[in-house]
This record gives sequence, C-alpha cells and structure tokens, in this order.
Amino acid sequence: MQLDRTRIPIEERSFLHLLDLSLRVVREHALPLLLTSALGVVPFFFLNDYLTGSVFEEDSFEPGWSYLRHFGYWMPMLISLEVPFASIFTTLYLGQALFLERMSFQRMVRDAVGSLPQLILFQGLLRALISIWPCFVNIPLPFIFWPYLTEVIVLERNPIKARTPGGISTFSRTLSLHRHYRADLLARWFASIWIGGVWILALWQAMIWARFTFTGEGWDLAVVRYLLPVAVWIVVSYFNVVRFLAYLDLRIRNEGWEIDLRMRAEGDRLMKQVT
Repeated sequence: MQLDRTRIPIEERSFLHLLDLSLRVVREHALPLLLTSALGVVPFFFLNDYLTGSVFEEDSFEPGWSYLRHFGYWMPMLISLEVPFASIFTTLYLGQALFLERMSFQRMVRDAVGSLPQLILFQGLLRALISIWPCFVNIPLPFIFWPYLTEVIVLERNPIKARTPGGISTFSRTLSLHRHYRADLLARWFASIWIGGVWILALWQAMIWARFTFTGEGWDLAVVRYLLPVAVWIVVSYFNVVRFLAYLDLRIRNEGWEIDLRMRAEGDRLMKQVT
C-alpha cells in the first residue's frame, strides 16, 4: 500500500470536475465496475420488478403516460432505499483500487459482510422509518445531510458505539464529516438530481430508439417495465462512483486528508528504515 501514490490524485475538486473524473474512472475500470455494480444491482432489479409487477397488467396496458403514475411513485422510493446496499461492492472496489495494486475479492466479501449490520441499521431501518412519512420527507436526511454515510460505514469501519470516552463511533463520525458543508451538499444534491434525471431520460430514449431500430418493436410494456429501470440503474451506478469521489473530496476539504496521507507515508518509510 502506497499512501502517497494513489491511482486517483488526492486533491480538492469542483463538482463538475468530479463528474468528469468519474467518467474517466469508469472508462479506466470499466469491467470491474460493471461486475461490482451488477452484483449489487441485479438482485434489486428483479426484486423491484416482482414488487411492482402488479402495476403492469398486460391486458389493460395502454400506450400513454397514465400507467406511470403508480410506477413513478414506488420505483424511486424503492431505489432510494436500495442504493446503499447496491453500491457496497462498487465502493469497496474503489477503496481498494485507490491504494492497492492487487484487488482481493475475498477481502471485499469479508468487508461487505462485516458492514451489513450497520448498513441494515442506519441505511435500512433508518430510511424505512423515514419513508413512512410522505415521499418528500424521506429525502433530506439520507441524501442531503448524510450523503456519504455508506462510505463511512463500509470504508472507515467505525463501531456503532465508541469503545472509549471521546472515541469515534459511526454516528459521531458521520456528524463530524457532514456538519459544516450542508449548503454545499444541498446544492450538489439538486445538481445530481437534475443531471441524473436528464441522463436517465436521454438513455431511456436511446434504448427505445435502438430497440425499435433493430427489432421494429415500439411503445409497449417492456419500454417501462424493463428499459426504464435499466436506464435508472445505469445512471445510479455512475453516481455511485461520483459519490465515492465526492466523499474523498469532502475528507480533503474537511480534514486535509492529502497532507495526512503524505505524513503517514513518510512515517511508514522512516519506520522501515529504523527496523
């Protein structure tokens, strides 16, 4: 592990720079990101299709927009609850790829299993309780005020309860990381929603056009039941990479992380020289 020789340079970046860098990371690590994203997304894709399948009664399907009403309410809520779990392997892979020359799938699985209890508690039960309220109310806490809670749980591995007085727990660490950047996080959240929404519509329309061009099939049940969720999950998977890089950026701004890594790297070299 080379703490000061990371594959992604550790430095402050604007949000637009993070979006561009994420595209480069996706291009550079296309196959591993495809596989890790599929590990998280495919089970939820079929689960959501099963849960929302009753909306799509093929006999009563009519071309138009009215059938999107129920689907458009339930699908975003389901995906918002599932994103933290669907992104586990992608986050762990990126965490390894940042520092390590060789990735370990066994270590990824071990870390994922070790992170599940806290993910279920904070990202599962907490979001589920919040989602009992009207749809808009379940947005602010997980997505605006604590957008990097998943990264804190999966990568930093703090205990639920501090082991010593004044020690760090997952909750205290999350509060300290996000506390001073709420306005910036709110702006980035709105930007992500707008950009992601445009990309979903563009990708969805491109898939509809490609399907019509190669098969001759037009507007039917599959367009919404399958193509739209595929477009949503592709964009969500890309924003998982954006969120990881934004988490690094927040640590740099909040903690001077790039200086910390350089000092730790020099400390390791000195210890090796002494021994």
